[in-house]
Amino acid sequence: MIVVAIVAILVSIAVPLLRTHYEKAKLTELTGSMSATAAAVAAYYQDNYVFPPVAQTSVRMIATTLGVAIPQGSLTRISSVNVAANTGAITFVIQNIGDTVDGSSLVLTPTTSTEGSIMWNWSASAGFPNDLVPKR
Repeated sequence: MIVVAIVAILVSIAVPLLRTHYEKAKLTELTGSMSATAAAVAAYYQDNYVFPPVAQTSVRMIATTLGVAIPQGSLTRISSVNVAANTGAITFVIQNIGDTVDGSSLVLTPTTSTEGSIMWNWSASAGFPNDLVPKR
């Protein structure tokens, strides 16, 4: 009986931790695509000294304008994409990861310096778990 109680306690601790790690692993597809898009936006900025002047609101537009292939379809982790016009802010809406994050957005926002370097900052929509927001 004591062994059953100990196992129950361990399971009650392990399951939430396992779920968090499972969601973090699934988020890598999304964050990898966002990072590749950020590199392309940065290259555009370095070549033209401005961010793309037209919003990139689909996977096809991003592929055509920025040359980044983003996984698409109902089985991917990405519901929708957007690269904001003139600011370069990248927003991806999440799907097929877990109840705590599905429908939420991850945002990658550039900040430029006077020397032309770009620093990217991660943020998320309200209610997104802080421990799942990527760090710099």
